[in-house]
Amino acid sequence: MQTRFSSMLLLHMLEKVETFRTPRSVYHIVTGKRSAQTLQDARWFHLDHWFHIYPHWREAAFYTEIDAALKTGWLALEEEGMYSVTPAGRAQLQMYQKDQPFPAAVNGWRFAAGSRAFWPRLHLAVHTLSHLAAKETSFRPAEGSAQVQQYIKAWLKGQRSTYQELAANLYSELERMLQELPASSAASAAGRLSGLGMSGRTLGQLAVSLNLEEERVKIEWLNALHFILQTLTKDPGDYPLLASLAADILAQPRLTYSASQTYRLLQKGMNLTEISAHRGLKNGTVEDHFVEIAGEADDFPLYEYVSPQIVEHVRQTVNDLETKKLRAVKEAIEASGQVVSYFQLRLALSTGEEMKR
Repeated sequence: MQTRFSSMLLLHMLEKVETFRTPRSVYHIVTGKRSAQTLQDARWFHLDHWFHIYPHWREAAFYTEIDAALKTGWLALEEEGMYSVTPAGRAQLQMYQKDQPFPAAVNGWRFAAGSRAFWPRLHLAVHTLSHLAAKETSFRPAEGSAQVQQYIKAWLKGQRSTYQELAANLYSELERMLQELPASSAASAAGRLSGLGMSGRTLGQLAVSLNLEEERVKIEWLNALHFILQTLTKDPGDYPLLASLAADILAQPRLTYSASQTYRLLQKGMNLTEISAHRGLKNGTVEDHFVEIAGEADDFPLYEYVSPQIVEHVRQTVNDLETKKLRAVKEAIEASGQVVSYFQLRLALSTGEEMKR
């Protein structure tokens, strides 16, 4: 019987949060809850790669995984609803990762939403060009979304090459891109594409052919998509057709909508108090936005809200205490005679180099 990827990911994430957070925190990360606390936890515990990976994971099913891990002895229940990974759980996780390492390119924080928009465009572009290059103009689109169909129609009109040239060039770009990936990821992505006389295979069909569990195939597919988007972020000129399919997706900010509104006002020169008054929000809400912005925007005016000395003191204290519990960090700093607010603590921790991916 194959070990479930979701079970191993759960152990990995609970090991990261240790006994500082309950499983609910992990659940909110993998389902992509965009609250200030969840966004903060994803970054602090270096779990941002798994953010929004399972948007449809039902809470009951998630806790069924928890119960199963308890029964197998991989988890132990601690105080206040916390869980720890047992030696048996760590051994199981190490054995799994030795045989099937977690895909390295998965980055839900940056690409979970973008990949869901990019895939249907890519799928329909490949399917459409395979028919048009063969002068087959009557076919059922591989993607049923009218929005995606209109996008590809407009995209094709904007190209200057013949359909045959476009098909050959897109194939070449995809081939070069997929050659950089592990075989399982490349096969999972390529196998789901449709073309002239060829239907894309389902996750279940690919699971059988690749001898992997279906959930693992899905993660390998996402790994390929996230790798493509990451590569296009760095080297769009090397893959002009793929880049043109993703340009607007990659340009979208990674901030929540409300935080992006605050960011625009911040860029206009408003301070925290002014933004709170302008937007009719509590200072605490805007502080949450600032913490989110500080972790994403290089132009955030950090030292207007927390001194360099406090930033260094906070980071050093976290390392010395080996904890991310804000109360413990705050008490340790104030015991040394330095006053620090929770807002300043969160800012200092959200902007460290180790927090930026």
